Amino acid sequence: MPKLKTHKGTKKVLKIRKGGSIKIGKPGSRHNTGKKNAAFNKVARKGSSLSKADRNRLRDIIESLEGGHYDKSKKWSCNKTTS
Repeated sequence: MPKLKTHKGTKKVLKIRKGGSIKIGKPGSRHNTGKKNAAFNKVARKGSSLSKADRNRLRDIIESLEGGHYDKSKKWSCNKTTS
């Protein structure tokens, strides 16, 4: 099976945490934040985790990000092997 190319758009949006969850940004925090209340802006700064349904939908793209594999327990693991 050929190697998968890394999806560059996804690489810029997702970050894989140490525990295996995937961090994404909150929508609505890019512009026009002056008219939104401070509590919304504060929560949007933190980001959130990718849902289980989205993780399953994007599994092939997520696999290609760091050369890892996706095991059956739905946890992300990145095993880089040096040859």
